[in-house]
Amino acid sequence: MITKNSHGARRNLTGKRSLYHYFGVNTRSGHANLRYSYQEAAGKEPPRRSATVLHRLQDFLNNNILAWFIHNWRVRKHYEYPVGVGDEVIYTISEEAGTDITMGVAADWASFTPQSAYVGMRMNEKNFQYTIHLGDTYYSGQDKELADNFGAGINDFGYWPRGSKGCFALAGNHEMFSSGQAWLDMVRAPYRGFGMRIPGTGSFTGQPAPFFCFLTESWCVLGLDTGYQSLTRAFLRFNPDNASLNFPDEMMNWLIRFVKPKIQNRGIVVLTHHQYISAFKNETEYVNPAKQLTQLTDKEILWIWGHEHRFSMYGKYCKGDGYIAAYGRCIGNGGMPDEHTEGRKVDPDKIKSRNLVLYDYCVADKIVFNDGEDGEPVRSEDFGSNGYAALTIRGENLAIEYYSCYGNGQDHSLDKDDIVLKERWRYDPDAAKIVFMHAEDLAMQTTHKMSYPTGVNDPGGIGNSNTA
Repeated sequence: MITKNSHGARRNLTGKRSLYHYFGVNTRSGHANLRYSYQEAAGKEPPRRSATVLHRLQDFLNNNILAWFIHNWRVRKHYEYPVGVGDEVIYTISEEAGTDITMGVAADWASFTPQSAYVGMRMNEKNFQYTIHLGDTYYSGQDKELADNFGAGINDFGYWPRGSKGCFALAGNHEMFSSGQAWLDMVRAPYRGFGMRIPGTGSFTGQPAPFFCFLTESWCVLGLDTGYQSLTRAFLRFNPDNASLNFPDEMMNWLIRFVKPKIQNRGIVVLTHHQYISAFKNETEYVNPAKQLTQLTDKEILWIWGHEHRFSMYGKYCKGDGYIAAYGRCIGNGGMPDEHTEGRKVDPDKIKSRNLVLYDYCVADKIVFNDGEDGEPVRSEDFGSNGYAALTIRGENLAIEYYSCYGNGQDHSLDKDDIVLKERWRYDPDAAKIVFMHAEDLAMQTTHKMSYPTGVNDPGGIGNSNTA
């Protein structure tokens, strides 16, 4: 249980941010997140949600209206997108006989909390060959925040694990709040520990572009950029979220000219920050990339995303003619709290239409708000576990293990790092399609229990079609 008084004791205890400071804050507002970054840089208390209606109104008047006038213009113009990128960001991975290709993937991880540090350490213990972050450095992707999470380079690599063969990252909307330039500079710089490891040296090549591709004998893993167009810049705009975002033209040209997935006889796994669909309240669906993907392939795909701070899985879904058919997996609980509040619960009207099969709604910990008179507790809020995914490729076979991982860094440690679900796929080269083989709910072997919104406890449903 995380307790927090009004004097910031939790943060001072660890020297890191607390999940308390993220609970209920406006993570989608450009001006708010920039203000949070500047406040912390100035040595002020990070944001927190007030306990009473009066306090919330005061916070809004003091921090939202005035800060909007001061900070809105600081939602800066995006960095200049790289052009002329070609084969250098296509990595062909040779498979040695009898060995696996392993990838550790997390999203919304870079929160600089004890929980995110714990996830990073547990991922590091797995010794993945490749590690991939699907985006979002909080609050606004400033260079100091990037260094706090990913390290400043040379011998400082932060808590984010580097793969034994490579480390890659995508940008989310939070990196773009401050233009994305600091993030791009980081992943491009070899001394910051991104790109491929140079054999025998321990050094890195740097990641040349905001996207990448891994090719194995039977699989094509695409890291694709939804961050660049995720924000709109307008003066009278409290929330710059761009539901109409597209894949950047430069990246689409690279996919068509160099990757050529349409003519590849491989199974396709797409990694992005933003989601294709959502069955939860108050969440946006970013469907344009699903339309663009039909220019690249007519195959069904596996699609792993973040942005929503939860773990959830969908059976096959297609929005309609002209859109890709995909099996969606949300792993956005890498380092942010999965808040169990009313406004974030599943939307009953979307369960069947989006083919939501399961989601993790178990309680990992709770926050006690001590903002009453004399510091008395006034309420508590539950939140869920953090997590990440482990991809293992061997020939035509792909296994994905989903971990529930939580460590609060306190005396009453709740440390755990458990596989809660595992699925297996195979690519059939003769039929030129991915084939769902098996899924196993392992949560019951731990302290977990997955939520099946239709009431049917069937993890094999993640390979089924939507029934809308």
